[in-house]
Amino acid sequence: MNVVGLDPSLTGTGIACEDGFSERVITPSATTVRGQLQRMNIIVSRVSIHTPPGSLVVIEAPSFGSNYPGHHAIAGLWWILVATVVGNGCPVVQVAPSSLKKFATGNGRAKKDLMRAAWLERTGADVSDDNRVDALWLRQVGLHLVGDPEAIDLPARQLAAIEGLRGQLPTSG
Repeated sequence: MNVVGLDPSLTGTGIACEDGFSERVITPSATTVRGQLQRMNIIVSRVSIHTPPGSLVVIEAPSFGSNYPGHHAIAGLWWILVATVVGNGCPVVQVAPSSLKKFATGNGRAKKDLMRAAWLERTGADVSDDNRVDALWLRQVGLHLVGDPEAIDLPARQLAAIEGLRGQLPTSG
């Protein structure tokens, strides 16, 4: 199964796909509604390229405790992305930020630098962009959930962080 990790961001959405491919979709800043929608359309277009029908999309869930400028717009982007990939026939698993951090590092409150360090330690790949690193870890969540041999070996205590997500997987029938 094709598994895609997706870390939504208006300034640099992270996408991770097969063969170690990852990218950061950079969009220009915008202050108008039209501009924000143009940004979102650019992101949706890039995500659509990397999510063929049937792909499992693992996306970081919104951070409900956040109260930063632009949280309304990022929530809109999240829903547009989810509607697009589901409409294209892709099942979606959403991962809470704290669960992703615990999966990657063993600490649900890990900072971005620890996420990058954990990726480097486990893979040997030095990825400096936080959005790409998160997307790569999200893809790993999906690989573990479907039992893919490409999944990185992790300690049981880190794998426990995603055990409750299995209920989000599609069932055959």
